This record gives sequence, C-alpha cells and structure tokens, in this order.
Amino acid sequence: MKKFLVKFLFIFVILLNGSKRSISSEVSEKTCRQFQSKIKWITLDFPKKKFDLRVFNIKNLNEVHFECLDYCESNVTIFSITLYLDKKLVYNNNLNLGLHSNFYSKKIIFFILSNAKAIDLSLDLFALSNNSIQLQYSYSDIKFWTNNSIECSFKQLNESFPIFKKVTYLIFAESCVYTLNTCPLMFKDINVESLLFKGLSFTFIKTNLLSFKTLSENQENLINSTIMNLQIMVYKLNIDNSLFSKNLITRLEYLGIYGVVKSFDKFTFLNLEYLKKLTIYANEFSGLFSNKLDWIFNLDQSLKQNVTIDFIPMDDYTFPDSDFCLYKNLSSLKKVDVFLRPNFNCSCLVVYLLGMDKAQKACPSKFKYFKNCDFTKFSKINCNKTFTVKIHMNFFDQFKLYSTFIDFLSVCFLPLVCILSICTNILNIYILLGSKNSDEAFSKQNNFLYELSLLNSILNLVYSFNYIFHLFNICIIPVAIYCSTYANDLFVQYYEIFIIDYLGYILKSLSNLLDIAISMTRYSMLVKNSFFHKITKLSSFKKKLILVILVIVLGFLNIDKLGNSQVFREYLDFLMGDVALPIRNTFKLNKVNNDINANWYYYINPDESFSSFYVILYILNIFINNVALYVCLLISDLFLMVKFKKNLDSVIEMKKRNFQSNYKKLSQLLNSRVRTVFAIWSNLFILIFLRSLEMVPLVYTIYGEFSVRVCMYGGKSCTAFIQFANVIYVFSCSYKIINYYFLNINFRRKAKSLILTLKGPAVSKF
Repeated sequence: MKKFLVKFLFIFVILLNGSKRSISSEVSEKTCRQFQSKIKWITLDFPKKKFDLRVFNIKNLNEVHFECLDYCESNVTIFSITLYLDKKLVYNNNLNLGLHSNFYSKKIIFFILSNAKAIDLSLDLFALSNNSIQLQYSYSDIKFWTNNSIECSFKQLNESFPIFKKVTYLIFAESCVYTLNTCPLMFKDINVESLLFKGLSFTFIKTNLLSFKTLSENQENLINSTIMNLQIMVYKLNIDNSLFSKNLITRLEYLGIYGVVKSFDKFTFLNLEYLKKLTIYANEFSGLFSNKLDWIFNLDQSLKQNVTIDFIPMDDYTFPDSDFCLYKNLSSLKKVDVFLRPNFNCSCLVVYLLGMDKAQKACPSKFKYFKNCDFTKFSKINCNKTFTVKIHMNFFDQFKLYSTFIDFLSVCFLPLVCILSICTNILNIYILLGSKNSDEAFSKQNNFLYELSLLNSILNLVYSFNYIFHLFNICIIPVAIYCSTYANDLFVQYYEIFIIDYLGYILKSLSNLLDIAISMTRYSMLVKNSFFHKITKLSSFKKKLILVILVIVLGFLNIDKLGNSQVFREYLDFLMGDVALPIRNTFKLNKVNNDINANWYYYINPDESFSSFYVILYILNIFINNVALYVCLLISDLFLMVKFKKNLDSVIEMKKRNFQSNYKKLSQLLNSRVRTVFAIWSNLFILIFLRSLEMVPLVYTIYGEFSVRVCMYGGKSCTAFIQFANVIYVFSCSYKIINYYFLNINFRRKAKSLILTLKGPAVSKF
C-alpha cells in the first residue's frame, strides 16, 4: 500500500507540473496525454526522485514523445527506459528519445529496446545525449540496415554520428534472433567497454548463429572498432574465428565465453593480438579439448604479449587427478598463463600443474594443504592410450536440460492429443445419447451409469478444447524451434490463469472423481447390496446437489491457482529466457505492486508477505489431485477388474455344467471367456498405465524441488514437466472410448451400428 501511495503522489506531482508547462508547438496536448497513458513509473528512490521508466503498447515509433516529459522543475532522474513494442518495427529516425537533461542520470542511463525488425545504422538515437549509454536489445532480429535499405553500404552510413558511438555497454539478449552474414558496419567507430552476445546455439531445438558479411579490402580498415570486453554465451556451438575477425574487432583485450562449447577451431583466437585475458565459464569441459588443445598452443605461438586463460567450471567439476592426460601439456606454454579455478577444493592435479603459489591464487578460499599428494604418480601415467572425456553435469543442469526436451515433446503431441480427445469425446457423447434413446428399458436400469459417462465425456471435451489453446502460451526458449509470439500477451496470461489453471484443474479433478464413480457404479452392478448400489437409487435432485457441492468444493480447493499466479507486462525484466508467464506459485498477498525482481521467478517475493492459506491450499491440492485421486482410481479399477473376473468365472462354471456333453460349445465358451477377460483387463490396464505415466513427471518434479529446489531457481523447468503430465492426461481422456466400448454392451452395439452406417448398406454383417 505504501508503494502504491508513493507512485500515486509522484504521478500527481507530474500531472500538476504538466498543467503549468507550455506544450511544444510540434506536439499537441492530446498527443502528450496519449503518450503519458502508455507510461509506467517504477520508484527507485522517491525522496531523491529516482525512477525507472517503462512505455507500453507502442504501435509506431513516432508515438514516443519524451519531450512531453520536459518538467524542468521536477528534476527527475531516470536510470532506465524500457520500450515495449506491440509488433516488430525497424528502429530508425522515427524514434525520438530526446529527454530534458534533468531526466538523465549524472553518469549513465540504461535503455532496453524490444521487438526490432531491424536496426538502421543511420539512426542518430543518442546524438544529443551527454551520458554514457547502456543499451540492450531484447526479442529482436539483429539485422542492420543503412538509411532504410537492407544494403550493407558505407555510402549510406551516417558518418557524422555512428549509432553506437556513445554506447559503452551493449547487450544483445538471449531472446534475440541472429543472422548469418550480418552487416559488419555495426562495428564502425564503435568504442564500447563491454559487448555481450547472448543465446548463440546450435541444436535441433534452438539454432541461433551469428556471422558477419565479408568486407572488401578497401573497406576493411574503415571499421576502426575498439571493444575492451567481449562476452558470448553459447550452447553446443562450434566456435571459430568468424566472431573474432581482425577487421571487425580491431582491439579486444578481455574475452569471456560462457556455456557449453562443442569445439574450438585451432585458429579461433589468432586475430586477437591485443588480448590480455580469456575466461571460459564452462558447463561442460569436453569441447575445450577438441583438436587436442591445438587452439591454445596456436594462440601461444601467435601472441605478442602474455595472456591469462581462466578455466572456471560452472558445475561441480574439480579437475580430478584422473583427467591428468587432458592438461599435461599446459605446463609447456610460454605466453599463455593458464589458471584452473574449481568451485570446490583444489585437487592434487591443480597443484601439480600450477604449482603451490598459483594454486593458492586460483582457489584461495578452497585451498588445502596437499602434504599427502603423491605427485610422482603423474609421471607414471600412460597418456598414449585413447582418453575419453567424461561429462560432468549436476542434477540441476540435467533437470533443466530434460525440461527443454519435455517442452518440445509437449509442443509436438499437445495439438494431436487434444484433437484426438475432442473427436473421441464428441463421438462418446453422440453414441451415449443414441444408446440411451434407443433402449428405454435399459436406459432406466442403467441411467445413473449413462449420466456419469455422458457428463464425464462433456467435461473431457471442454478440458481438451480449452487446453489446445495452451499452445499460445508455450515458448520452449526464445528463438527456439517453437516459441509462441503471444506467450507474453496479457490476454493469454489471464486465459492461462482462469481457464487453463483454475477451470482446467476443476474439470480435471471432477473428471477423475467421475471415473471413480463410474468404476464403483459398475462394481455395484456386480454386488447388489453395496454402498454405491444405494447411491444409484438416489433422486435426481440429490444427485445434482452432490454434483453442485463437488464443484463448489473443487472451486475452493483450486482457488490457489488464482491467488498464487500473477500477470506481468514487464517480461523484458527477466535476465534469463526460461521464465513462463504468468508467474505461478508466488503465494503473495499484496497484488497492488506489479513489479518483479529478475533474481526470482517462482518463489516468494522477499519484499512482500506470503499467505500460509495459499500454501496450505497448494499442498492440499497437490495431495488431492496427484495422490489421493490417483490412488482411489487405481483401487477402484483394481476392484472392478477382480470382481468382474470372479463373476465371469462363476457364469462360465455354470454354463460349463450345461454344455458338458457339447465340446464345441464348451470350447467356444472358454475361448469367449479368454477374449472377454483379456479385452477388459488389457483396456483397464492401459488406463491404469496412462494414469501412472501421468504421475512420473509429477513425481520427478517433486523430487527435483525437494532435492535442489529446481522449481524455485530453475525458471520454468517444473512447468514443462507438469505441462507434459497434462498432455498425457488429455490422451487418457481420448482412450476412454475404448473402455466404454468393451464395458458397455449398448455402447458397443450403437458404435457398431454407426460404423455400419458410415460404411454403407453394402457392407456385410459386422
């Protein structure tokens, strides 16, 4: 409430000052009001008037009018400006970021620009700024035009003011789409402290590669770029010198490579004459040893000055003694000074290779006294035999990796199983209604079973129809083989909360309860005086009352889906690309503040209190939906299977007495028994198997959360597994038509009649 009042007072002051200022002749008062309605102020320090500024719903770049915020007496400092475009546009001189000097911080200002279709290099975006600019592009296509032309030409370039001249920190986020043969003029006269390329990848699920167009000999010396620190974040990428061309990056001193490198070309770093330090933060070390570390030795021979290379594992890899053969030749390097920096205690191998003094520098807080290390054993190791690099990956990284593939499987199977379920349940409804109307006597006797089956089919139909629209919310990872462009849309987020999560779980729970009731009703037909047999004789009003009570109870139990979920427009705040919106399981009480810290995703916001009521409902919901109902379904199906077999055996024994002298009929009877038992048992077994299969990703998710808190810190990893469990559930909904066919004689007759009708009158008896 306090934050809300602070924001309200700030906006009131702005509006009050706005009434006193004179509107620019170029911008009408109406235009300014429209622009101000798109703005959201994020309070950083209200007494000192320090804010972040976010602009939403931008349809055209000429809708941005920061001159409307020219409140000189406000003396406001803006630390960051974020632009949310509704669609992809070419960033050109239609964009005006002219701010009054009072709105700029004294040192730096951070711009986050989104949805770029291309970036025009003639854009003099920051020409009037006296600040050091930090710039990030997100959800953008990294293509560079010159004067609204896709031609990469020096003639059309803005020579007077290159676009990135005042940018000191340039980031291309993980959500950016890179292209091959990118125009290299982006490096023209660039002088940045840090340049980051994130999200480079070469896998089936995500291929996002960057390379630059080759310049002519006359153009090569015109780039004149200086980049002090270049960082690239990669996954399964073969790295060569195309990213480090001498003509593109004239001077580079610090290079950082993060992620999983598939291989290094041996000439990768030959052009980096001014390199002082190379840091490799590796999730897997296997790619570093491609070409037998030739890339390091080639670098050592080409350097004009000494360079330091840090190997820093991002997991629990400790440079074990068993990997001696991988590193044994590093000690022969002359100009390259290698540091092995394990996250845990230094191994004997690290001390042997680096020496005691360097080992203390490499891991000072984790250094042990290695009095018991037997260094002589390393000289006895035979490295001539074939050596296989072992991949060291912890459970947390494995879980996130598996979740990506599970997400991909969901995208592949979700539309198929939803359409299949919709078709089969429509067919169920048609056949059930036809069966009920065709046999009035049978309908009265089994009316309750038909009502349950019909209602269950309707629920499954609605659930499957709704869930197919979940595709609009799925984004495996940005720039992946599938990433919905509507995943961050507000309407889609609200649809996820109210329809997919809240209504969906009510329908799913109610359907599971009806499955139990159907099994128990069939069981009651075999045991006449059972409890469920008495329930079938209840009046229609009492049955409807029970149904209404169940819906109300389930609606209450699932209310945590509404309380624990939160919609966000500020999706560009997320530093990583693996966050699913809306945010689920926040357990927050205060929904007035819609801000989000990029350091947390699915867990409790430390700045706000959390509701124990929501937590209890959340745990209770998991127990009821994922444990109790599963156990009840399993028990009810097993009871039905066992009781049916006993009754069938009794009927067979009785008929065997009647046909003792007729061996042909006796044989037919026994064969019929085998077929019937096999058909019913196999179909019930398949349903039990599907329900058990649905539990596997849920159990794995619970295990991951309790072991390494992967749901809390792993982005949408858990969401991917829960989503896949729902896909399996939808498939089980479509299989129920087979179950009805074998367990309901009237359903089977009507289905056969329908098949004959579709095939035509010429078909022989089915």
